[in-house]
Amino acid sequence: MFVQQPKSDIFVVMLSVALGAMVLGCLLLILVLNRYGFSTKVSALPQAPAAIAALTEKSFTVHL
Repeated sequence: MFVQQPKSDIFVVMLSVALGAMVLGCLLLILVLNRYGFSTKVSALPQAPAAIAALTEKSFTVHL
């Protein structure tokens, strides 16, 4: 049985242009991050300073 293949329209072209732009953007982002020594290794977070820790323990009251 012969089935005619559907024709591509402008929306398929726009979708492919958008996909190409996203791939190009990701590649350029990787190049920029490599320039600054970006690393994907997870390291331990340093302990919060005492001033920040004290702020998180207090409760705040807002008067209008």
